[in-house]
Amino acid sequence: MKKVFQMFSAVLAVLLLVFSYIFIPGNFTAKADPGLRVLNWDIESRLNSDGSVDITEDITYEFSDSFNGVFREIGTNDTGGITGLQAYQISGEGSQELKLVESARNGDSGVYEIISERGSETVKIYFPSKDEVRTFRIAYRVMDVAVRYNDTGEFFYNYLGEGNETRVDKLKVSLTLPGGISDPGVRIYAHGPEGCDIRFGADSILLNAVGVEPGKLIAARVLFPPGYIGQSMNEVNKNAFDDIVEEENRYASDIIFRNNVSLYGSISMALLGTALFVLSIVRFRRKKRYNPEDYYSIFPEECTPAVVKMLFSNGLTTTDILATLLDLNRKGYLTIAQTEEDFEIASAKEPDGSLLEHEKFFLSWIIDSAGDGRSVTLGAIRDQAKYNAAEFGEHFKTWSTLVKDEAAARGYLDETGKKFGVPMLAFSLIAMISGFIFTGMGSLFGLLSAAIGLALLVQSLIIINRRSDKGEIMRKRWKAFRQYIRKSDVGDHMDMYLIYSLALGVNSKTLRKYRLKISDEYASNGSYYWIYWYIILTNSEGGNPFDDSINTAFGETAVPSTGSGGAASGGGGGAGGGGTGGF
Repeated sequence: MKKVFQMFSAVLAVLLLVFSYIFIPGNFTAKADPGLRVLNWDIESRLNSDGSVDITEDITYEFSDSFNGVFREIGTNDTGGITGLQAYQISGEGSQELKLVESARNGDSGVYEIISERGSETVKIYFPSKDEVRTFRIAYRVMDVAVRYNDTGEFFYNYLGEGNETRVDKLKVSLTLPGGISDPGVRIYAHGPEGCDIRFGADSILLNAVGVEPGKLIAARVLFPPGYIGQSMNEVNKNAFDDIVEEENRYASDIIFRNNVSLYGSISMALLGTALFVLSIVRFRRKKRYNPEDYYSIFPEECTPAVVKMLFSNGLTTTDILATLLDLNRKGYLTIAQTEEDFEIASAKEPDGSLLEHEKFFLSWIIDSAGDGRSVTLGAIRDQAKYNAAEFGEHFKTWSTLVKDEAAARGYLDETGKKFGVPMLAFSLIAMISGFIFTGMGSLFGLLSAAIGLALLVQSLIIINRRSDKGEIMRKRWKAFRQYIRKSDVGDHMDMYLIYSLALGVNSKTLRKYRLKISDEYASNGSYYWIYWYIILTNSEGGNPFDDSINTAFGETAVPSTGSGGAASGGGGGAGGGGTGGF
C-alpha cells in the first residue's frame, strides 16, 4: 500500500497545483487577507466633456485583525493620469480630511501617501485599526479616459482590477454622462463576475455586484454620442460603433458558450465517472469470500514471512528482512552468533530445491555480495549499504520483485486489475482537472465532477493493486491467524508459527508471553534457534539488540525501516483597474 499512497500523494500535489493556478487570478497576484474585508464600496463617477472622469469612492472596511491602515491602488494604464486626489475618514460625526505627506511610518494616524508607479497610483492611508469598522473616502479625477471616435464616444473603465486583494460584499457604481442617458445612441455593457448587473437609473448608469471575490474584475463599457465629449483631445479618426457592438455581442456569445460548456461538460464528466465507478464495483466484486467454517486448520499454509507480507502491503521493510533471516536460520541455512561488538551471520548449508527463488537470492545477497561467501557481520552490511548504496538498493529491489513474483505465482494477485485500473486512473485525472476548470468557468457542477474524479482515483489505485479472490481469502486467513497468535497458545508449533508473526506485525511485547515456554536448549544452542535472537534477547522494555542492529544495518539504504512493529465572467480591456487591501 505504500506505493499506492506515494502515487496518490504525488497526483494530489499536481492537482492542487492545477487547482491553485486556475482559482488564484492573475497568476498568483491576488492574496486575500482573511483579517480584512470590504463591507460596502460605493463609487460615484461623472464623465466630463473633456473625456476625464471625476470619481468619489466611499469604502467601508471591517477589520477583524490589527492593521496600520489600508491602501487603494488605482490603475492608470490607457489614461492621462490622476489629478486632485484627496482622502477622508468618514464617521457619524462627518468627514475628516486626511493630510497628504511625503513619507509616513507604521503607527502614524490621519495621514496618507501617494505612491506613483508605472501604470498605477497607490493611496496609502495610515489609520491604525483593530476589530472595528471604518469608512474612507477617496476623490480624484482620471484624465483622458473616454475616447472620441467619428461615430461614437466610448468610456471603458475598470473600476476594480484583477489585482484586487480583498473580498467586497457589496459594490455599487453610478456613472453620470455629460449629455444624459436618454439618447438612443447610449449603450451600456458590464464586464465582471456572474451576478454583476448594469442598467439605466433615473439619470445615471448603475452597476451592482455582490460577493466579489479577490481577483475579480468589475468594468463598465458605455457608448454615447461623440458630442458628449466634444472637448476631448483623446480622439481617433475612424468609425468604431459597429465594431464595438459586434465585439460585445461576440463577447456575450462567448460567455453563453462557455457557461454551456462548463455546465454540460461538468454533468457529462460526472455521469461518465459515476457509470465507470459503478462498472468497476460490479466488475471487481468478490465472487468467493472467506468463510472460517471452510477451514479446519488455523495455519493457512507454509510459505515465507515475506510472501505473507505481500498479502498486506506492496512493499517490504527491514522487518521483513529480519523475518527472512530468522526464517532461514529456523530452516538451518544460516547460523547467527553474537560477538563482542557485533552479530555474525554464517552459511550453514548450500541452498537446495526446497527453497523458493527469493530465498535463494536472499542468501546470495547477504552471504556472497555483502559477505565473503561464508559469513557476514551486520557491521559489514551497514558499511556496504552506506558506501555502495546504489548496488545494495538494487539487491533489495530485486529481492522484493522475486517475493512479489512468488505471490503472483500462488495466485494471490489480480493482474487483470491493471488493465482496467490504469485507464480508469487516467480518466479520473481528466475528470478532476476538467472539474476544476469547469468550476473556474462558473459551473458548480464542476465540483461534482472533481469529487467523482477523486473517488475514481482512489478506486483505480485499489484496483491496480488488487488481490485476487484467493489472495483476499488468504489475507483474511492470515489475519485470523494473527489474532490466534495474540490470544492463544501455539503449543508444539511455536517454532514455525511464531516466525510468521513478524510479517503479521505481532511485536516483541506480544511474543514475550512465550519466553517462559522456551526451553534451555534454545538459549544454549542459539546459533540455530531464531527464537533466541528475537525473544530471549528481548528485554523487559521490548528492546532487542539483534533487531536494533538489523534496522541500523539496513537502514543505511533506501530500504524502509519500521522496527519490529506492525504494518458574468471576466473580461479584459478598458482603462483603470487596481484594488484595495490592508497593511
